[in-house]
Amino acid sequence: MAAFSVVYYSHNQLPEPLLRFCLSTLAGTVAEAGGELVCVTWQALDGFPVRNIVWPRHVAGLGTMYEQILTGVAAATGGRVALAEHDVLYPPGYHHALLGSSAGLCYNTNAWRLNTDGFFRPGNRLLSNCGGSREELARRVREKLDELKAKGRVTWAEPEGGDEIATAWPTVDIRHGGNITGPRTAPESAYRQSIPYWGEASRYIALFASGQGSRAPQFQ
Repeated sequence: MAAFSVVYYSHNQLPEPLLRFCLSTLAGTVAEAGGELVCVTWQALDGFPVRNIVWPRHVAGLGTMYEQILTGVAAATGGRVALAEHDVLYPPGYHHALLGSSAGLCYNTNAWRLNTDGFFRPGNRLLSNCGGSREELARRVREKLDELKAKGRVTWAEPEGGDEIATAWPTVDIRHGGNITGPRTAPESAYRQSIPYWGEASRYIALFASGQGSRAPQFQ
């Protein structure tokens, strides 16, 4: 049994340099912390030595995303599980901090978003920054899937309740234009061009903006 598990889910519909950089960063962070990475993706992750479940039903939307998550949680061996999205950057120490809570469900609130204008704060909690006990996480995601099937929509993608913590370094949710939850922009142009640990926004924008660069950014 792994010390903890991370369930990564992707529809693979994002710029390849961005996908590869985010996944490489995540895989390194999880491995350094002694965790297990379970990837549920629409396409095989060639070149990545990870446990990969290839998802056969390619229907974009929250329903498919919840089903991919539940498949990954079922395959995980750790007692506590964190969720990871394909366009989010996770810093060192993140998973131990998030999963160190004894709560059945926990969210990290030290998160930033990034678009071509720079970094900005999200206005709500993020599913990509959620984790908890394997059983509780599966139960709460299944409830959101049932809500979606019954009503045709959900008010928020994230399950309600749970604890909140703030990790030492922030996560970065990248808004590259192909996100299921829309483009999202900062209120009143409240952007920053640099944040702790990750440094300058321009280094990451090159991975998804027009004229994508091929060189991966180097961390501070």
